[in-house]
Amino acid sequence: MPERERNLMLDCDTGEDDALAILVALQHKLPVHYVITSHGNSPLDNTTRNTSRLISYVGNHEIKVIKGSARSL
Repeated sequence: MPERERNLMLDCDTGEDDALAILVALQHKLPVHYVITSHGNSPLDNTTRNTSRLISYVGNHEIKVIKGSARSL
């Protein structure tokens, strides 16, 4: 039976630790298709901007950055 392609979604409040996790996932060619940003140590607009810049920096234009929650749940 052929193995289905799995799509990964990461949920993060992209600071140094999450940026490193994203970079490691991409370096290991994990099938990351979405990164959902959320409020954390920084407001949602900052985490979304950080994530978008990081994805752009590594040159991956296939990963979609999606704004998530603007407050702690």
